[in-house]
Amino acid sequence: MGFRDELTGAIPGSTAVTVPMLACAYPATVAVYPASGCSILVEYTVDGGTWAAWDNATATAYSVDVLDSAVKALRFSRTAGAVATSKYAVLPERQR
Repeated sequence: MGFRDELTGAIPGSTAVTVPMLACAYPATVAVYPASGCSILVEYTVDGGTWAAWDNATATAYSVDVLDSAVKALRFSRTAGAVATSKYAVLPERQR
């Protein structure tokens, strides 16, 4: 059984946010909301060691993608900008 509720959070200035995905139900929608003037890098790992950028590259505006298969974790990093109000959301498939 996976987690059922969306996960949301802020992406602070210099610290990447790592979101464990082992309990997630798939498909899962991933979205980032960069603050004005900010860029957000979204990465995933399937083995817990090697990180790969998602298909949307570095986001400078609202961006969304769907994960169709399991990953171990997602990582959100601000790569440009000084505002700490960028956000992320992970919306897993609802289990019935």
